[in-house]
Amino acid sequence: MKENKRISNYEKLKEIIRQENLKRQKDPRIILKVSAGTCGRARGAMEVIEALEKAIQSKNLEEKVALKTTGCHGFCEAEPNIIIHPENIFYQKVQPKDAQEILTKTIEQGEIIERLLYIDPQNKKTYPKEKEIPFYTKQKRIVLGDNALLDPTDITDYFALGGYSALGKVLSTMSPEQVIESVKKRDFAVEEELASLLETNGNLRAKPKGK
Repeated sequence: MKENKRISNYEKLKEIIRQENLKRQKDPRIILKVSAGTCGRARGAMEVIEALEKAIQSKNLEEKVALKTTGCHGFCEAEPNIIIHPENIFYQKVQPKDAQEILTKTIEQGEIIERLLYIDPQNKKTYPKEKEIPFYTKQKRIVLGDNALLDPTDITDYFALGGYSALGKVLSTMSPEQVIESVKKRDFAVEEELASLLETNGNLRAKPKGK
């Protein structure tokens, strides 16, 4: 069990974020990021994870390979899928029986397993890398953009991505009035609309001092 981190102030939070980010950058291991949202689990993602864990152990690759259970990668059609970092190799519709082959061919020998790659149904092209797949190139994921980078049950992953830094800044260095003005000035159209609605209906107001 990971030790809980007690954060007493904003400066300590910033230091934890810095340390976790540095730790992630220095980690030399290859990372197998398995999509395990509800759609992935329904199609066997947890069984794939279990098979990969056993394969890593049987090959004594714990120091070379890290297995990360992540949220949904957004491509339900391709579940269960794996993104292999740092090359961003994308394997789709992975089965437990594929675990040993992935470890042997891709991790140990550096080969791409063609039958696990995504083939676009319209142009019939094969795409080895996640960021090359047309389904992803047409998107700009904001809220769910970091799903493939973190394990939702491991808070240190969130710290490594700067998690809670905005909240820490708001609570430690900004007044209610500044928070409201910051929301109003955001460039995103949705946020501008939200700020307008809040100003109109009066649900968000700075509390007078002393109350």
